[in-house]
This record gives sequence, C-alpha cells and structure tokens, in this order.
Amino acid sequence: MIKYSTLFILLLLTACSAKQNKSQESTIIFHSTRDSVAFNIYQLNPLTQKITKLTDDTTWSYHPVWFGEDEILYIKTIGEQEVMRHRLNIKTGDSAPHLPGLHPTVLMHSSPNGKYLSYHLEVGETTQIFTVNADGSEETQLTFDDEGNTQPRWSPDSEKILFRSNRDGNPELYIMNRDGSNQVRITQSDSLDRYAEWSPSGDRIAFASKRDGADLEIYTMKPDGSDIVKLTDNDAEDGELGWSPDGTQIVWKFRDQNTDNNHDIYIMNADGSNKTRLTDHPAYDGFPTWGWLSKN
Repeated sequence: MIKYSTLFILLLLTACSAKQNKSQESTIIFHSTRDSVAFNIYQLNPLTQKITKLTDDTTWSYHPVWFGEDEILYIKTIGEQEVMRHRLNIKTGDSAPHLPGLHPTVLMHSSPNGKYLSYHLEVGETTQIFTVNADGSEETQLTFDDEGNTQPRWSPDSEKILFRSNRDGNPELYIMNRDGSNQVRITQSDSLDRYAEWSPSGDRIAFASKRDGADLEIYTMKPDGSDIVKLTDNDAEDGELGWSPDGTQIVWKFRDQNTDNNHDIYIMNADGSNKTRLTDHPAYDGFPTWGWLSKN
C-alpha cells in the first residue's frame, strides 16, 4: 500500500504537471530555405515533428529569437538591400517593426524578466555590447576593449550577461554583471568557442567549440567554466543551439559535412544521450530556438 505522504507527493506532482501542460506547450522555432530561395521562419513541434510555416516572404525572414511567451523577434528584408527587426506574435500572426527608431537592423535579445534588451553594435572598427530598457530608453555600452565583443545572452535571473570576446587573442566566453561590471573569462581554449546559452535553471552553459579538433562540437559547463562535458563527437559542424524550456534537452543545428553540407535540426538530452533528428530536408534548416506557447 502506498503511504499517504507518498500519495500526496504523487498527486501534487501530477497536479503541477497538469497545470503547466494546460497553460503552456513548448515549441521550436527555426529559419529555413526549404520552400524557396528565401529564408522564412517555421515552427516545429518537438513531439509530433509537425512543421508550420510562420512567415511567407519572397525576401528573407531569419534569425528568430524568443521575446517572451508566444512572441519572437526576427530580421526581415524589406527592400532590395534594407532589413528591419520585426516582432511576431505566433498565435495571432501579427507582425510589425520592433522599436524601429533604435538600431532597426540589429537583432536584440530580451531579458527573461522582460525589462531589458541586449545586443552588439559596430563601434569604430570593432563590436561592443550594449543594453537598453525594453521601451528603447537608457542605452548603455558595457564593453570598451579594442577587440570584438558579440553574442550577449541573459542569465535566467536577468542579472548577468554571457558573451563572446576576442580580447585575449581568440574567441572566448565571458560573463559580466548586467551593468557591465566584473567581466570574467570562463573558457580557457586556444580555439573557437561560440553559440553559448544559459540553461533555464542557470546552473549550466551549453556552447560550441573546436577545442578538440577541426569540427565544432557541443559542450556544457558550469557558469564558472568548470566541469566541461562534451556532448557531441562526430564529423560534422554542431552549433546554433538552445535549451528546452525545462532544461532537460538541447536543440541544435547539425551540418553534415559528408552529404553536400546538409543542415538539419536535432535534439538530445542535456547529458548528450538520445540524439534525435527532427528535420530531414535538403535545404538549410538552422538557428533553432526553443520556447513557450500559450495553449489558450
């Protein structure tokens, strides 16, 4: 017989799970050239592998990033050589320019609390990292060294920023406080480190690196750079990655270098097990990002 305490815990977990499933479902967003020569943005259900086209442009719509529940930011080609950052509500299909008066061609990342945006800009002959309030006010430059600083990513508590910098001679990963203070290098490699993303709990960072050879492979580590674990090991380019919202899985773009450089979307458990191919198309599928959709 099950003890009452054990039964209560089981019922509580079931109730919590049901509540989460009732209000939200996770989905993967990516860009692809599968329907034309142009990039468009697609939605991928990781359970059913159903793919839904979200944009239908004859130009390019690409580089989607989550902007809270149900919404993404992406870059959209407007004219022959003009691009503009757009905001798309996945549920309604409504799309409009996002803060068109503030660096409209720059992709921005929203902090998890929705209060701030981070991005990198060209400053002189290099790139520097900036933040701004969500309404476009109080732009602040956070890095000032002479080498490139790119790919800022918010920690789950919105208090730290993970980024890539060449300041020490090659692309390494760093963490700094939201105001730019306490910039600390967390990788120590002579090769390329990139595509770094925080886990939803903040206890791990996933990233891609060439530290063990000529190919990009995926690794995880603690935020202080310790406990590095290699998750992929193949003759391919593994990168452009993201975490599932519950932190149990990682989605990434796999570039098969033996079959016409095909690009497809894969997922695996956070420990590297159970690698599963989700797309199988001769076109380019890439830049996957995993987030929440409301069910109402």
